[in-house]
Amino acid sequence: MRSSSALYTPSPHTQPRRRTAWRWPAGPLSAALALALLLAACGYGPDRAGLPGDARTLGIAVIRNDTFAGELDVRLQRELRQRFLRNPRIRIADAADSDLVLSVNLTGLTITRTRLISSATVTALTYSLTGDATLLDQRDRRALFERERVSATSTLNFNTATLETPAVRDEAIDDVLGSLAASIEARILTTF
Repeated sequence: MRSSSALYTPSPHTQPRRRTAWRWPAGPLSAALALALLLAACGYGPDRAGLPGDARTLGIAVIRNDTFAGELDVRLQRELRQRFLRNPRIRIADAADSDLVLSVNLTGLTITRTRLISSATVTALTYSLTGDATLLDQRDRRALFERERVSATSTLNFNTATLETPAVRDEAIDDVLGSLAASIEARILTTF
């Protein structure tokens, strides 16, 4: 075993760097970035669209489900409510006490399954949901739109053939209901 009594001495080219405190970069770009971060942290953002006609409250009437699939009405009502609650300029109220009332009637649900020949599994599911919507201004009993057709289509594609289970169907239904709720929300908030 060989022992060495020589100590390590760094070369002049490998001297350790001196640590300096981190400083915010100066300049107009960094000031704009700091302001944007500050505003984002306190929840400020660009104004979202509000309800038409300076309405303050929106009520969602009981949704009617004339399709063969159960619970679509309850699930769509929940999805619409969650979407409108995310908008700080909209207050949800009981349909009887609100400025505007949204009524939706679901009239059709079509399910298209893509299968491999002689297989019980699916490679794709397409759900198409149709209905009509009415938005009534209760302040002057005027319909802002009445029995307007609403529809949404959603397709789930699978990389490998998949057994169609209730969980797979639920995923497809959630997707098509989300699309339908988004189109109803857009119709109310962006076309007036």
